Formats: sequence, structure tokens, C-alpha cells
Amino acid sequence: KLDSLIPNTEIALRLYYTLPIANCSSERSFSALKRVKSYLRSTLSKEKLN
Repeated sequence: KLDSLIPNTEIALRLYYTLPIANCSSERSFSALKRVKSYLRSTLSKEKLN
């Protein structure tokens, strides 16, 4: 039983260590998208709205 527990724990730890990197990357993507959207909204003119 112990032999089967250790490999599963190792796999779980490897997945756990990769999560912060994935979260940081997605947060950066949303931050960049927010900057682009705010720039596009601030450059809207009356001609573009019609």
C-alpha cells in the first residue's frame, strides 16, 4: 500500500508546484486584455459609435 501511495503523492506535488505559474500567466493575460480594452474604449469617437 505504501508503494502505491508515494508515486501518487509525487504526482500531486508536481501538479501543485506548477499551479502558481499557470495562475500568474493567466492573470497577466487578463491584465493585458484590460489595458487593451481600456485603450480602445478611450479612443472611441462619435464616428466609430455610429
